Amino acid sequence: MCMRFLLFFLLLPCAIASAKSESESAPSVIFAGAFKSPMTFDRAQLVTLPREQVEGDDHGTKASWDGVRMLELLRKAGAPMDRALRGPNLAKVVLVTAADGYRVAFALADFDPAFGNSPAILADTRDGQLLDEKEGPFRLVIADEQRAGRWVRQVIRVELIDVMVETAEDPNVAK
Repeated sequence: MCMRFLLFFLLLPCAIASAKSESESAPSVIFAGAFKSPMTFDRAQLVTLPREQVEGDDHGTKASWDGVRMLELLRKAGAPMDRALRGPNLAKVVLVTAADGYRVAFALADFDPAFGNSPAILADTRDGQLLDEKEGPFRLVIADEQRAGRWVRQVIRVELIDVMVETAEDPNVAK
């Protein structure tokens, strides 16, 4: 009995560390920067949100992606959308970053229904299968674009940048 008790306390830290490393290694996307509620989304959270399917042409291959509309994720992270997207908030930019450092910038208004209303999703499946390591675990897909140059594979970060603040702090920008 004493030996089992001792063994339990010796192995408990290993079990905790293993569980921690598994949760820390779960694929996720960080929403950071000028959001009111910066957050991280993993696949388990994404599957609980409203899903959309978009179809597109990926370098000559027709495919179908499923994921969560960027508008929904931006709202959850506290981006000023809908009626709040006016005046100085129109100078906010969404910077999407891939694991390899590839970056694409969008005006925040591109995702708002009253402006661009871009049918962009953060996809986690393609043709019914989880994205492979080349494309995923998450991919930004914009269905109505003629070129896929702003589609981002292996998305790891979405940052909201307030251009008004950034340029106000830059001594090289004329005032």
